[in-house]
Amino acid sequence: MSLTEPEVLATTKKYLFPEENEYNYVVVDSQFTRETWLTDEAVNEEILDQLSPFNHIKIGNGYPDMVGVAQPPSNCILDDFSLQSNRPLISVEAKGYTRAGDIDLKSGIFQAYDRLLNSNLSFLAAPLDSFDETTISMSENLNIGLLGIDPKGEIEIVKKSKLLGFESSKETQIIRYQASPQGIRHESFPLNHPKNYLAYPLALYHEKETEVLIKKYIVNIPRYCSYGAEFLGLINREPKEELTQLGEEVVRFALRNFDSIEEALRSLEKLKGSRKRFVKASPDWVEIIRYTMMNYPFTKILVREINKLQKNCQNPTIIDLVKSLYKEHSSLSIELFIKEKKREEIFDEKDNLKFEKLKDPKIYQTHTTFQFKTMLYHAGIIENRGYDINKFNPEEDIWKLRQLI
Repeated sequence: MSLTEPEVLATTKKYLFPEENEYNYVVVDSQFTRETWLTDEAVNEEILDQLSPFNHIKIGNGYPDMVGVAQPPSNCILDDFSLQSNRPLISVEAKGYTRAGDIDLKSGIFQAYDRLLNSNLSFLAAPLDSFDETTISMSENLNIGLLGIDPKGEIEIVKKSKLLGFESSKETQIIRYQASPQGIRHESFPLNHPKNYLAYPLALYHEKETEVLIKKYIVNIPRYCSYGAEFLGLINREPKEELTQLGEEVVRFALRNFDSIEEALRSLEKLKGSRKRFVKASPDWVEIIRYTMMNYPFTKILVREINKLQKNCQNPTIIDLVKSLYKEHSSLSIELFIKEKKREEIFDEKDNLKFEKLKDPKIYQTHTTFQFKTMLYHAGIIENRGYDINKFNPEEDIWKLRQLI
């Protein structure tokens, strides 16, 4: 059997990153977007689908073949997750047979060790029959796990990995964040008006049933409010719904500014069906909605980038923004703005972003370009609201701050 790297990686991904948990998150390096491998051998379309989504994430001194956050099978680790949460950050190097029929496991071990400097677990995955005593001994000394793919495509644990406490780079922080309820990749804002999400911690705090209050004052589908409130960090939904510290501040704000929680909910109810900017329609809420939106880490990065860009470009478009953001936060720009299923189209042979593709409206994440942007608009942070895919034109989509400094 002569397994190639893409085949090894696809099998490993299925094993380490099962889809049962909605917050598992994994990306495969953009080099695997190539339609051919080993010069002229076509990569099976099914393998490409299994490997998606793609990004180019730097960890240590290089780019791991795969990196993500998940709770891996317990039989492949030596620890009980005592150093981190139960979902460690995992990096994987894959090696497959070359055209000459050999495998460079030694370089794979050293690459996996380099990645371990900024991840919790690191594995080298390769065909089972390729591992020798030297490789196994090296992996044991360096705390690298070995995963062997047998002829039937099953995983055998050759050497377990040891959980470490590292994970400090800004790149790994992005992946960690994407694996959380605040990850922009999720359908985070089913409703694009912030009143719906500010209302939820108020209803949760109130002695009456949360769903009853939301249906009475806000919308008929309370879970939509719950999703957005979790995204903004106002509540935790697991293991049970409860206020976060930020959610408690929203409640305190309501108690300071209104006679009761229900009066605060009634003030939000008045905005049903309104397209008017939230901070103009309800100036009483300006302070807390800006504070809430700016508390989201990616908002801070975007505001800094737009401010810098706007000084040189009076009306920066989303194309200008993605290009500018890509220079300093390449992986984040992909995560925020590019659809998972379109990423194999936007990298060139050197794993750089094809800037000409930014004119294509079909590549963009509507979670960002419509819902998230509209939230920023209602909060008074940016000047223009978002548009859904039917009205979205990247060359005309302006991202401009209301207050330039």
